Amino acid sequence: FFLQILIIISSLIQLLSIFSFGPLILILLDSENIKKFNLSFIKKIIENFSEQDLLLYFIIIIILLFILSNFLSILVSKISLNFGQQIGIKLNNQIFRDIMFREYQYHLNVNSSEIISKITLESARVINSILIPMLLINSRIAIVFFVLLGLMAFNLKATIIAFFFLILSYFIIFFINKNRFITNSNLISHNNRIRQKIISESLGNMRETIMFSAQEFFLKLFNKSNSIISYSIANNQYLSSIPRFIIEIIVFIIIIFFIFIMKTNASLEENLPMFGIYLVAGYKLLPALQAIANSYSSIKGNNSALINIKSDLNNILHNNKNTLIGKKKIQENFSNIELKNIYFSHKEKVIFKNLNFKINKSEVVGIMGETGSGKSTFIDIFLELDVDTLFTY
Repeated sequence: FFLQILIIISSLIQLLSIFSFGPLILILLDSENIKKFNLSFIKKIIENFSEQDLLLYFIIIIILLFILSNFLSILVSKISLNFGQQIGIKLNNQIFRDIMFREYQYHLNVNSSEIISKITLESARVINSILIPMLLINSRIAIVFFVLLGLMAFNLKATIIAFFFLILSYFIIFFINKNRFITNSNLISHNNRIRQKIISESLGNMRETIMFSAQEFFLKLFNKSNSIISYSIANNQYLSSIPRFIIEIIVFIIIIFFIFIMKTNASLEENLPMFGIYLVAGYKLLPALQAIANSYSSIKGNNSALINIKSDLNNILHNNKNTLIGKKKIQENFSNIELKNIYFSHKEKVIFKNLNFKINKSEVVGIMGETGSGKSTFIDIFLELDVDTLFTY
């Protein structure tokens, strides 16, 4: 709520700083113009100052307005970023918690590198490249809205025409590049998973990596994925910068065209205050529109990250108890644990048949057997990680 109020105040100050340029240009053209203002309190003020002092004070006020408006913009950006990161911290913690309390079967079926990628990379992309840009769009849209509202009150027809061409230009550019953003987003997500898997498999099995001299093999795979990620990110950044340069060209052509028209009609001096207001409005609007465009590009370019963690977000939002194991109740007062008539098979291979086992409290037991004989499976059954088992205490 505080952030939204600050955004509105900042936008209104921006609007005030823009419209202050009209009177300034009128005074600069002819100091007598200030006397044309029909407000009685203004007339009382100007009577106490010389023309030079009045001009100086007016310039100082405009400078202070610009400083204040930019300071508020910086403050809005800082609060938006901090707010986004606070949400991000909670989101990251919730995703990690959700995964930690999943059924054991889930961890058996999902590659650990995929889980690590979700927690460290994909969630970070969602926070930094989707959530925070959405907050920045919120603040920039408010600025655009209030500035346009002021300009429409000043000159409705000219404002609507100018804004229509600006929005149309952005829409055409993004429509052309839409599929490229999606492709790059998918490439980044896919190769992030591959890269995470390469790191896990090479460093997690370093003995085998050295034994089979597989360092170069893993390095080539890592370099390939790393290059695809880097070039995809660079391509997204390049695509998001295109609108700025095209819009600047369009705006520059429009300015030159209007100056030429006003000059040929001998109306340049008459329309100069209005022209000055539109120039300053453009100075404020174009960065805001470009920030919205960049944020939109960031969201589109990282949409695959949101898709990858969508199921985890749904789990968190709906608190899905079917996929969570929760905390097991532990019975501490027992003399022994006994397993009776345990049967377990895997892929048509019988691992245990009529297994009976009893262990007394505080007794130390060693489990021995050949590779694949079922030692790990026995531990899974004993800890109730893999199957529902009958225990007698």
